[in-house]
Amino acid sequence: MLLPGVYREAFAALGARLEDHVAEIVRVDPCYSIFFEEDGDVVRLCGDSKMMEAQLEALEPGSYQNYCRYLDAAQANLDAGLPNFIRGKLSISGFDRFIGNVFGGFFPLENHQAQLRRWFRTDKLRALMSFQDLYVGLSPYDAPAVFSLLQAIELNEGVYYPRGGFHQIAKGLHKICREELGVNFVFRDEAVQVTVQDRAGGGV
Repeated sequence: MLLPGVYREAFAALGARLEDHVAEIVRVDPCYSIFFEEDGDVVRLCGDSKMMEAQLEALEPGSYQNYCRYLDAAQANLDAGLPNFIRGKLSISGFDRFIGNVFGGFFPLENHQAQLRRWFRTDKLRALMSFQDLYVGLSPYDAPAVFSLLQAIELNEGVYYPRGGFHQIAKGLHKICREELGVNFVFRDEAVQVTVQDRAGGGV
């Protein structure tokens, strides 16, 4: 689970709390382990700054400082991008750092790999900081650098797991809508039309 705050907002919009329907939201740390086939090196991406420093410096001496600067720029992309481009709600919050990063050499629309080549010398570190582009179906060689926000989500905000499984979230939303809001759910039936009101879905 990424961005648990977004899930909390969904429950709050229904007058409920996520924690009342999911037993526990657990941070997964390390997020995952990366295995390099050619030499067997393993990097465990995590939120522990000391552990990250030791691992990155072992792969590329002097890289940790650039890693911190890169994550700071990635966070600025997230802070500006989440409200404006993902949620679609215009907000100037976060744009000051976003613009500052542009003038500092972090160009959000340039090629992601091209940007990473300026900050990291080794292919391993560039791969560590860009393979997340694959999540959205893009190659790091084609993706714009703004997708560094994916690293900010995982490494700054964290990766989480709802104890009991992700279906607990769907079950919770279903229960609230059915029992408290009177929503009628119809399963295994063909939808023939979606009604639209004021450019928003009004019914099925």
